[in-house]
Amino acid sequence: MEKSHRLIAMDVFIAFIVIIGFSFMFGLMDGKARAADDIDSVNKVIDEFQEAYSSKKIQDVQNLFHYKAIVGIDFYINKDQKIMTLIEWLDGTKEIFKERGTISDKLTGREINVHRGSLATVVCDYDYRDGVSHQSGVDIFTLMKIKGSWKIVSLVFSGDDVKKK
Repeated sequence: MEKSHRLIAMDVFIAFIVIIGFSFMFGLMDGKARAADDIDSVNKVIDEFQEAYSSKKIQDVQNLFHYKAIVGIDFYINKDQKIMTLIEWLDGTKEIFKERGTISDKLTGREINVHRGSLATVVCDYDYRDGVSHQSGVDIFTLMKIKGSWKIVSLVFSGDDVKKK
């Protein structure tokens, strides 16, 4: 028995809807997988920053940043606010590394958001300790995926009064 044109058209339409549905569903799942991969990759950059800074590996710290990155500091209790280039901040950081003993810079409570697959923000608490002082506050990182790699393009942090040991 031969199918009518109407039934054939209905079969084609149903097949089309099923194919579109699967494509849409797998596309969404693929997007979610990419977003999860991006969050993991961004978190890895922040882990590497924490490790390099705590280990006083200034070149490793620098390598995590885009060369045109900026750093903003807001120690609101001391009313000490600065916005500087990455190099200016690294120069000051080198001096701190020379003067201080062991450094611990723990970044906790990370809130990571990836936007459109190429921009990310990370807001986290920091707890900084060295042989001389202890400070806690908030770090805000902005990252950009450049040629497939996540780079820090800005770091802004605000801290409480430095507590002398």
